[in-house]
Amino acid sequence: TLQPGEILFLPAYWWHEVTTGPVPAGALAVSLNFWYSAMQQILSPEWPLGPPLRVELARQLEYLVADSFGDAGRAVPAFFRGLRAQVDAAAAGLPAGEEEGSAAWPKMEASRPRGVAPEKWRGLFEYVVWRLLLLLEPGHAGCFLADLCDPRRFDGLPLQAVTAAGRGRMFGDGRAVPTTPYNSNTSTRKVPDATEVA
Repeated sequence: TLQPGEILFLPAYWWHEVTTGPVPAGALAVSLNFWYSAMQQILSPEWPLGPPLRVELARQLEYLVADSFGDAGRAVPAFFRGLRAQVDAAAAGLPAGEEEGSAAWPKMEASRPRGVAPEKWRGLFEYVVWRLLLLLEPGHAGCFLADLCDPRRFDGLPLQAVTAAGRGRMFGDGRAVPTTPYNSNTSTRKVPDATEVA
């Protein structure tokens, strides 16, 4: 609880919810948001990536995974789980599947949801690892995945495919906006924007 004269600073990408309690007569409660476009920093980042751009990279990775599997938000935690397990196994020196007919990336393959083509799952894994190796400092992919792509943060959340009407709408921490009468495809109300759900 903030007292008179205090402020609360929330860094970019911190999930938060603010409520204002009863305000005494003659008092004033102020909430100020500052938004800016980080597009230039994203398109031409300085190396190594600073913390805000690492978080942005993780959020964009969530979008990439969901988009790659038909806008299936449910695929994101499974992909992150397999990605982390496979990267950790490689860092520990465990060999990839080598015998004839085995999965090239057994930890990644074990996380593949039913209905997702193995070659598509492996292809996205290889693309993501290649890009992470280009974007992060040597040896930092495991730390990045542990810090910002932990699949446990999705536990218990109602993940879903985001409909065409709400495409790309996710909560500030990357959770898919759950279907409600206010944001379903059949509703006339719009999907809440970041200021309405934060």
